[in-house]
Amino acid sequence: MLDAAFMMEVLDYIPELETVLAECSRILKSGGSLIFSFGNKASLKSKLRELQGRHYMHSYRNVIQSLDKSGLHVAEKEGFNGCRSTEHPRTHLSHCLRRLKNHLG
Repeated sequence: MLDAAFMMEVLDYIPELETVLAECSRILKSGGSLIFSFGNKASLKSKLRELQGRHYMHSYRNVIQSLDKSGLHVAEKEGFNGCRSTEHPRTHLSHCLRRLKNHLG
């Protein structure tokens, strides 16, 4: 049994989400932690990936439902936006990305 398991951007490539999360639940000690990240289907990055024919496999809602089914629960969550338009306000690229983000929603 493990104290913790880490999966960073792994769930984006695994179609059997419920199976994987159930296995994580099985291998973790009582009170153990699963620390993971996955792509946000609602993000600008996701919309750009879709234009290239690539997409994230799971929505936030689907991941949360699968966590519940596996017996895991969210103790803490943090968001991450890999394309913050305020990081480089004077660059042409950030201006274009900001306009694209506003257009796509």
